[in-house]
Amino acid sequence: MERKIALRVLLALSFLFSAAGCASVKLDEYANTSPKFTLRDFFTGPVYGVGMRQDNDRMVTQRFLVHMVGQWNGRTGTLRERIIYVDGTPARERKWSFVQLNDHSVEVTARGTAGDIVGTPKAESAGFATHLAYDADVPTGGTTQRVHFDQWMYMIRPDVVMSRTRMSRHGFHDGDLTVLYQKLAPTPENFRSVQ
Repeated sequence: MERKIALRVLLALSFLFSAAGCASVKLDEYANTSPKFTLRDFFTGPVYGVGMRQDNDRMVTQRFLVHMVGQWNGRTGTLRERIIYVDGTPARERKWSFVQLNDHSVEVTARGTAGDIVGTPKAESAGFATHLAYDADVPTGGTTQRVHFDQWMYMIRPDVVMSRTRMSRHGFHDGDLTVLYQKLAPTPENFRSVQ
């Protein structure tokens, strides 16, 4: 009897999760919006960000600053990123690599102390939105854990982008990241922020 009840509960939960997934917004729904957001245009030169991590109860568990500098050479680009935590957690660094496949799609890899992306995911753009989903091995308490990141970035205006990322482990929600990015003037001081 208990097995039947447990099975029914699992089936009901499975249906709810699959229904919620089907109801999510599709990237192409932003196709006719503006301003047009591409990783290449926005992440060229210095970019500054402020962000926070929230747990499943929406409690803010981390606040951080982000300094980035991007460079492109033809269809390939690199983005150096430094994450500075407000609570004194040691800063983390990451180097992103991009390959522009077409006007809407970019292959992405990353390496650094902030975690390694697994494989080569694609960032897809439409209108003012960009979607990137990937797994990363994130250092946690002396070990690494595989975390899935479902990231949506929205261009508010040509120099401002809002990023919302849903994290999960083993298929279960594991918190959210919110980051506001500001494109900076290409001054020597802004370039030095990640050197």
